[in-house]
Amino acid sequence: MNARGTAAIVAMLAAAGTFALLRRLGTPLDQCVTVSALASAATVDARRGILPDALTLGAACCVFAIAGVRHALADSVVAAVIVALPFAFAAAASRSTAIGWGDVKAMLSVGAAFGVLPSCRLLLVASTSGLLFALARRLGRRSRLAFGPHLAVGAACTSIFTTLGAGVTP
Repeated sequence: MNARGTAAIVAMLAAAGTFALLRRLGTPLDQCVTVSALASAATVDARRGILPDALTLGAACCVFAIAGVRHALADSVVAAVIVALPFAFAAAASRSTAIGWGDVKAMLSVGAAFGVLPSCRLLLVASTSGLLFALARRLGRRSRLAFGPHLAVGAACTSIFTTLGAGVTP
């Protein structure tokens, strides 16, 4: 098996394990889909520096479909736009050097699944994770940091804490 096949298996195992654990904890389905897709995408981002559209946009479509079934599609779309828009501005302003468009697409499903306020908590955890990683690795100002793995950490922590009652969801 080549490296690409091994990476695909690792990504699938990350997604399946994350999904199973979160569902067992009683996490809402839309959050399970988002966290699982981010866990899978994080393995790709860490190796190749991209968040695949199939995972980011696929998760967003699934989350919007779930919201539609729950008759909450409008709220879900509004939250997704509010959460993803600052990332889109940052990606456009930096010409994808500070934040990539994959991060913007990932934030669509984050906003739709978690809502605005929990997404802010998620970003705080993700940013802290990224900062600690950069400090531990002694990354310089010109170093590139894949943010996908840190988004996955933030999403998993936010989902678990919210499910277990440590987070307050409006």
